[in-house]
Amino acid sequence: MKLHRDNNVLLITDVTGEGGTDTFLIDVALAGRNEGWNISALINDTSGSDQLGRTLTKSGVPVVRAPLYHGYYDKYQRRKATLDAINFFKPNIIHVFCGSPRSAITPREIAIEKGIPLFFTEAFVPEQPHFAPGIHERVHELYEQATAVTTVCRDNIRLLSRVYGFPAEKIIYVPSSIKVDPTSLEIDNNTIASGKVIKAVTAGRFVKQKGIDILIKAINLLDEQSRSKINFTIIGAGEDEQLLKNMVNNYGLEGMVSFINWQQDLSEALESFDVFIAPSRHEGGLPFTILVALAKGLPLIGSSVSGIKEALDGGELGELVEPENVLALSETIKSFTNNPYPLQKKAKKSRQFLLDNYDVDKNMKKIIDLWKGAL
Repeated sequence: MKLHRDNNVLLITDVTGEGGTDTFLIDVALAGRNEGWNISALINDTSGSDQLGRTLTKSGVPVVRAPLYHGYYDKYQRRKATLDAINFFKPNIIHVFCGSPRSAITPREIAIEKGIPLFFTEAFVPEQPHFAPGIHERVHELYEQATAVTTVCRDNIRLLSRVYGFPAEKIIYVPSSIKVDPTSLEIDNNTIASGKVIKAVTAGRFVKQKGIDILIKAINLLDEQSRSKINFTIIGAGEDEQLLKNMVNNYGLEGMVSFINWQQDLSEALESFDVFIAPSRHEGGLPFTILVALAKGLPLIGSSVSGIKEALDGGELGELVEPENVLALSETIKSFTNNPYPLQKKAKKSRQFLLDNYDVDKNMKKIIDLWKGAL
């Protein structure tokens, strides 16, 4: 369906680093353009948003870089940036992508002020609210006045309504998504030859939440026999990089643990691995890295936290381990090295599950249909 050329949607985010929020925004932008909408974007002007800006620009989406992040810029700068973008692009709809419930408040409030239909997507919802005085009330008002709110994880609906007290009737589940090739459903690419050294991988931001230090501790507990059967690669970047590398050195694990920088094409980066490990302490959303690993048909070991548990269908598609349980994670890795077949068997069901629940074309259509309803 091709829409009237005056149907303009301004996508806004103040995220300052690569992750699930900007991936979701890109998916929405491309789906909107394919449906004939005039898509533009207002994003932060710091270096952490450079890749997002490049990807959108390359896809033909006009991008404005401006001071948006509340942690760096005052309200006057944020307000001017938003008003300038609105005056320039003249949107009929504004869709904001939040890194947390307290992010991008100013652009959302301005949309309400201007009478522009407001949609926003919650990508990361912590277990406990952390708001400065007065902020919770402002966000609650945004929920009340928004046209619709979407969230990428089912458990976030529980948190947002029961813990945060936001109106549940405004929250619509539209999960993080990925493109799945239906012709790959019968492909078995996770067979591990007898005697081959297993190549394990994890990927994510080097921050405490992701629990990569827990994985390193679990590796250190492996016995010599298990160590001879497996090595590990850690893909990512972030503030804890040196701390994690020091842990590996202090444990004497340099020979079996290596680090590589974050890869923009994670799917290609995972091509040569045999098992994916997600040791997060907690997840406030649905990790995109899990979807990529499942789409590759990789056996998966993950923490039993909301987003990971949801993506693994409650353990039907991978092995779930209690978060922060170093011994349990180590024993699960050891079990896999001794007999990978049970996890390989689970992994064979993952692509069909993704196609049924996390297909990007189906889920982005839900967003586009919400926009259509607003007009």
